[in-house]
Amino acid sequence: MLSVVTDGHGNLNGDGFGIGWFSTDERRERDPTPCVFTSITPAWNNENLSRLACKIVSPLVFAHVRAAYPGMPVSEQNCHPFQFSRYMWMHNGVVAGFAQ
Repeated sequence: MLSVVTDGHGNLNGDGFGIGWFSTDERRERDPTPCVFTSITPAWNNENLSRLACKIVSPLVFAHVRAAYPGMPVSEQNCHPFQFSRYMWMHNGVVAGFAQ
């Protein structure tokens, strides 16, 4: 699989990952809804990611590895990219006031 990256204190960005892409049909027409796969396992230790990476053909791919802040939950809800309808996005850090 992938080599493990460390920062001297343990695994770096090992708190999950996500990949998102827009697929195309046999006529090469883009599906307007993005496909998203996330996991709380480290990217370098996920067999499904290896399988997907060999098969995804897309003009646009988002990929994200996560390093959770101390005390933050490690959950698939916090793994980017995010998708709503035809939109896909990711960010770095915290979105202040999001709950309001």
